[in-house]
Amino acid sequence: MKIKLIVSILLTTIFIRSTESVKHKNVLQNRTVAEVKNSLEKHEDALSEVLKHKTGVNPIKITNVTQAKIKPFVKKEKKILRMISTKSIENWAQRLSEVFFEIESKLVKREELLSAFSDAMMVARNGTALVNKAADALEDLLTRRVKAAENIMRKAEELDKDETPPPDNYVFDHSVDLDKIKEKKIPNQKGWFMPQNCTNLQKVPLNENPKVMKHIYWTEGLLSTFKKNYAQDATTDFQYFCSAKGFLRHYPAALWDDMHQLKLNTDDVYDCRLRSWYVSAGGAPRDVLVLLDASGSMNGSSNQVIAEEFTLALLSALTDDDQVNVLYFNEKVNSLIQCFNQKMVPANHVNSAAMMEELREYTKVNETKVDYALKYAIKLLRKQRLIRDRPKSCQQAIVLLTDSMYDNYTDLVRHLDPGNNIRLFVFWLHDRYGLRDDTRRLAEWLSCARDGYFAELITHADVTEQVMSVLRVLERPLVAQRDHRLRVFSDIYAHIEVDPRRSEYHWTQKENAEQLYRYKELRKDKRKLLDPKRMYEDWMHQWKLDPRRSEYHWTQKENAEQLYRYKELRKDKRKLLDPKRMNEDWMHQWKLNEYGQYYEGEELNYRLEISVSMPVFDATTAENITIQLMEYPVNRLLGVAGVDIPIDHLKLILPYHQLGAGGSIILVDHRGNVVLHDNLKPTFDGDVLRPGYRTVDFLDLEQPAVSHLPRQYLPDWLKFRRNLIIDKETGNMTMYAKNIYEDGMRATLENRQYFWRRVLDHYTVVVALPTPDAHWAGSESQFTMKLAEAALKSLSRTDFAVQPDWWGFVRLYCRHVEPHFDSREAEVLHFIRRRSDEPNFAMKKLNHIFSPIPPLLLEKTYQCDEGLMARLCKDAIATDKWAREHEHPHRARDCSTCELGSITTFFASENGLTRWQVHHATSEHAAPVEGSVWARGPREAWYRRAAHRPAALHVHAPARRPQLRRNSFAPPPPVPVSQQWLTAARALTSPDKGIIGVTGFHFYPSHLDDLLNSITKFPCAEEDEESCEVSCDGETWMCVVVDEAGWVVAPRGGAGVHLAALHPAAMAALLNASVYQLNWLHDYQSVCFTSTNKSSAALMVPSILKSLWRSIALVLRVAQEFIGLLTIVNAGASVAAETVKEKMKRSNRLRKNYEADQFESLYDDRVLVNRTRFAACDRTRPLYQLQHTRAAADALRGGPHPCRWPLAGALVPRTNLLLLALYRPCAPPEPRPPHPQHNRQDRDNWASLEEAFTQYGVSI
Repeated sequence: MKIKLIVSILLTTIFIRSTESVKHKNVLQNRTVAEVKNSLEKHEDALSEVLKHKTGVNPIKITNVTQAKIKPFVKKEKKILRMISTKSIENWAQRLSEVFFEIESKLVKREELLSAFSDAMMVARNGTALVNKAADALEDLLTRRVKAAENIMRKAEELDKDETPPPDNYVFDHSVDLDKIKEKKIPNQKGWFMPQNCTNLQKVPLNENPKVMKHIYWTEGLLSTFKKNYAQDATTDFQYFCSAKGFLRHYPAALWDDMHQLKLNTDDVYDCRLRSWYVSAGGAPRDVLVLLDASGSMNGSSNQVIAEEFTLALLSALTDDDQVNVLYFNEKVNSLIQCFNQKMVPANHVNSAAMMEELREYTKVNETKVDYALKYAIKLLRKQRLIRDRPKSCQQAIVLLTDSMYDNYTDLVRHLDPGNNIRLFVFWLHDRYGLRDDTRRLAEWLSCARDGYFAELITHADVTEQVMSVLRVLERPLVAQRDHRLRVFSDIYAHIEVDPRRSEYHWTQKENAEQLYRYKELRKDKRKLLDPKRMYEDWMHQWKLDPRRSEYHWTQKENAEQLYRYKELRKDKRKLLDPKRMNEDWMHQWKLNEYGQYYEGEELNYRLEISVSMPVFDATTAENITIQLMEYPVNRLLGVAGVDIPIDHLKLILPYHQLGAGGSIILVDHRGNVVLHDNLKPTFDGDVLRPGYRTVDFLDLEQPAVSHLPRQYLPDWLKFRRNLIIDKETGNMTMYAKNIYEDGMRATLENRQYFWRRVLDHYTVVVALPTPDAHWAGSESQFTMKLAEAALKSLSRTDFAVQPDWWGFVRLYCRHVEPHFDSREAEVLHFIRRRSDEPNFAMKKLNHIFSPIPPLLLEKTYQCDEGLMARLCKDAIATDKWAREHEHPHRARDCSTCELGSITTFFASENGLTRWQVHHATSEHAAPVEGSVWARGPREAWYRRAAHRPAALHVHAPARRPQLRRNSFAPPPPVPVSQQWLTAARALTSPDKGIIGVTGFHFYPSHLDDLLNSITKFPCAEEDEESCEVSCDGETWMCVVVDEAGWVVAPRGGAGVHLAALHPAAMAALLNASVYQLNWLHDYQSVCFTSTNKSSAALMVPSILKSLWRSIALVLRVAQEFIGLLTIVNAGASVAAETVKEKMKRSNRLRKNYEADQFESLYDDRVLVNRTRFAACDRTRPLYQLQHTRAAADALRGGPHPCRWPLAGALVPRTNLLLLALYRPCAPPEPRPPHPQHNRQDRDNWASLEEAFTQYGVSI
């Protein structure tokens, strides 16, 4: 049946196709049968004549065939390219402007708001008064914290005099296991030390040192002082005492894991004695030179590992005030980093991390020349003493790490340093069971003669204590400070950064997670023996045996990426190894490093802070050190007392609300490093601390407006920095600078006036104000009951929002010290209600009363800013009528006729109040959003832009760049709603040019796209094409709207599109015609990623031998399998007689062989993660600025020309927009205009950056 069916289908198909072919042939005219018969007879006669006369055939003319009429070919005329006229583009731009201002007039109603603020008093913004107010507030806070630390210090010295031993049953609360039930301790042999002779019955537990227990016992008396400090000021943060014995007592009590939110799968590495605030309080600045033995005897030995560990610990213990270098020596002396030769560098995190990284790379060959190293080191330290501005109290020390000394170098060092200005520490690296020589005797002579210290480094456990021994010797200058205590303000650091190298550790964790994810995918179907968790645990166990395990912070992320690839490989090997997929993975890593498109959000609050610390001395002031000497003065460091000051607390005492839209407050320490700045970025990839986040210089964030190459600071800016940090305690200067905002994607070039004042000889407060922003509605007023009552009535009836950055721990607006309300608006309303009800309402209540009964809401501690609260209430009263407009029965919220769809109108004041109205439209794009999404007021990007040019309506399109996470399987960062909408904003100004606030409306981008298409693209019939006006059809011409920075506003297509990427030829033409000017933004806080995989490019002999060995192994394996096959074939009887146990053994062996073969078939090098290390580097991105000059206007008025001027453009009147019609067929120029979304690393590629500078007429 099937064959018949197929045959019938084929016949039908042939018949249909033959019928169709007949239809397409030329058919003859209709003729009768007689005519056809006559025709055939004539053809037959002609054929017979041809056969008779084959040699002379004459052509015969056939006259009875119909002639086909062929239509002659008409050559199609070439389509003439028609240009969009300048008049057309200007009309379209005018139409866009009319729509924007029509909506503003109809719905925003600026006139009503202006009339409501008609009585607002405008005052001049006084930078000197602002910096004095900020400096006074900071000095008051620091003084209170110094007093609290001093109270702890006095109490600790008093308690140390008590010699009462702790009772036998004494226990203490260990913050590491506060949440765990304590078990009764049962002595066992593992916890006790048994002498080798076994004759002494005295036993000492290893985990309980009696001397440490004594100090832990008496420090419990500090609790009363801690509580007293907190009772006097409830805003006091963590208080602590770090003992020289190695423990930390802190208040308030907290679980250690809760204090340090970053969970790590490693042992606790925290040692408070190695923190910067402890080391700084322990002595003056230091010049430390580390000499590492790099002779052949060190290569591959345990001495090498211990020397590296010691160097890492010592570098971590030094502070930014110290100078350091690490030199390795054999027959020559060199620095670990070539550019550090013949110099000392600050011991900051960037330099220390670079030297730590190079510790693995230096070569160890030849013999040891200690005398060469000592001569080099002493000469370098003598040179260091001559440096300008070097502190007089600075100590100098040489730390020598070697495995042998053969000569006495005491006389040599005495000759090189006759003034005994340099201390010398010698550490002997050797095996405890190895051979002994004269190294101990010679090293002791040398170190003791130079007021240093000698010790043996044998095991890993010796490292930390020997580092502390070095620091204790360097603490000796503290003898003169018992009466005049040193108060130390630390540099900025992360509260949960318990180890300086934790960022590297965390990055390793991410790479490990990536690798693990891929491995799980690969091994998903394996049995328990090959379970991915088991395999990973085994692998991690081996990895943790590495003494440098603390550096795989970053690698954990790469492990996660590796695991993801293995998992994908297991699912579908061909899909994962597809060239397209491989290219996507490669591009992901490429964009991270080459374009700098890594995620810069902060998902983990590291709680940046500074500390105030003071040294605490032992009660002993003199002791007999020998029988021959008299009493010798000593000052042993008992510990360090300190108090934390979170950066968030500093923000809340500073007058941010008086700065206006473009102003900023900056806090700089005595080294010029930034402590507080709006553009400080401490993290990347969500939760990894950036290298060098503590040492960001003032000039790294405040950049001149003039174009310059990275790190080539202008002379006038260097002079400005020196005046601000060193020469002048107070002053002001006006500089032409970049005001950078919106995560570094935008900047305004403007004259900025800087005011500064020194605070306690350590910090400098800087206030920066744009010079045009001279007046604001900020007259001082009182927070009265009447004012609060009227504001409460207004705010209770409508929606509103307050600036979230100003609503914090204790200040700006009002807030309780201990959070109580869920929202900032509810808490502000609470305090307005209290003020309206309480005649004697106090603006702050910071005294805490300790009681077992929890305090009521009205009894809790709080603090308010009276001036800000009063101005907030005035803004609420003035905008009450505007906010309640929709309550009127004849005014609905319908916006069906709005050409931009559903919108949200708003008013944002200088004092942080935001009020809004929602207008609905029937639209398929998006519903309107509540105005609380944009609650940051003066800190919003559109607010800054509107305040910079008050007369224009600014349409703001959020400028975003792609942000990639390290782990490809991790979800991309969510895009906030505020960055999905466009904003049209215009400053609300008083007649005397003072800024009251900003008004405008938010709308969805797709509505603007529809409006642009309706204006610039209109239908035209094909026959009327020549007479129709040229429009943007999307094929030959494309119309776009861009802002003054070149970012595309419409059509949005994808978020963050720039004209330089959308149409490089058009941007190149605009740059060459000076319509746009190119500048540069340098990002000195960037991160770069270097691969840890190192391979040889040449074919080495070991590789050839390895290939030969693999071939031999393959031959042996084939022979083994062949012999096994013969054995099985010839052993039929014996196989039948196997026992059950033998069968199971053979089955297991076959299964293991099968799984091994299966694993080898799944393995592929292309699945492995490209592991990287991150390091601090400089990146540069372009900044485009629209020029409002005559030359730019003339260029836009010129007509378009294909590819020479591939555009027609016109400014949208009274806005910041530029409407462009782009000619699409043009090829992009070479080189292309730089892309603002590419944060390029140009520090090592000066040629490309200089080419980009000169290509488009930028002077450098």
